[in-house]
Amino acid sequence: KNTCITVVTLSVRSAIEGGLDSEDAFQMCDNYMTQIENLNDVRKLTEFTRNAQIELTRLVKEKKDQADSDNPYVNKCKKFVYKHLHEKIVIADIAKEIGLTESYLSDIFKKKEGITITAYITRLKIYHAQNLLIYSDYTYDEIAYYFGFSSRSHFGSAFKKVTGQTPKQFRDHNREGEFWTTETEN
Repeated sequence: KNTCITVVTLSVRSAIEGGLDSEDAFQMCDNYMTQIENLNDVRKLTEFTRNAQIELTRLVKEKKDQADSDNPYVNKCKKFVYKHLHEKIVIADIAKEIGLTESYLSDIFKKKEGITITAYITRLKIYHAQNLLIYSDYTYDEIAYYFGFSSRSHFGSAFKKVTGQTPKQFRDHNREGEFWTTETEN
């Protein structure tokens, strides 16, 4: 048992050095120690210790893969979009700001995110528009204008494409009636 505890402790320390969150790693270590204390068969102890090492190795690999998949250009693109969410956003302007060609930025964004930049922009605008539809009294025209859509009908068609509902259907279905009547009566 002492050997297994030593091996697991060293494995947890290595996993932390490999990038695993220390709090999570120590929590796992505590769980491993409890399980080791409850085992009495040498074969089961050896198997459990080996499985703990494999699990820690897998978690470190996942952490590294996640870090490697972050692309600074995609992150800059997303920040630009969020900063200019209330304007008409042109991909050429994003590319120029980042220092890439439009086609290269579009390619790396699509590979990383699985959708086009235009689809990402539309989804983000619609997501925020949903909040305004539920929690504000802004008109559909005001919301469309606020998010840089060229017209109410453009906003409506984009909204329906993303959510499957018109803005009115979404507002009617998701708004809490009692909240709005209570607020307007006060």
